[in-house]
Amino acid sequence: MAFAALPGIPQSGLSPVEFQLFASVKENIEQLTGQSGVPQLRAVLTGQVGVVPIEDLNSKPVSITGASYIITGGGPVPSQEDFVSLATTVQQLVYDVQLLRDTLNTLIIQLRG
Repeated sequence: MAFAALPGIPQSGLSPVEFQLFASVKENIEQLTGQSGVPQLRAVLTGQVGVVPIEDLNSKPVSITGASYIITGGGPVPSQEDFVSLATTVQQLVYDVQLLRDTLNTLIIQLRG
């Protein structure tokens, strides 16, 4: 989408405050429309987002079970409670990633228009 160039600001008939106000507004509009020569400042418009929404994740909820082991001459071995806690944490992480993915897809869809 192309935007028409903004006309110059009149050099006479404006107070210094008015001139500064119009100059600032003009500069902001030129940045948002990509006319300032700094493409990183250009606004993203509806329909300009070219990112495709992420497909469904292939991961499944994790099911981890553990058992307590007694070893001779070795260090401590995590208990079953520790393994269950790990499984709960990993499952929550999977759900959190899914939530973030859904949020990102919603944003992409809204920006795409």
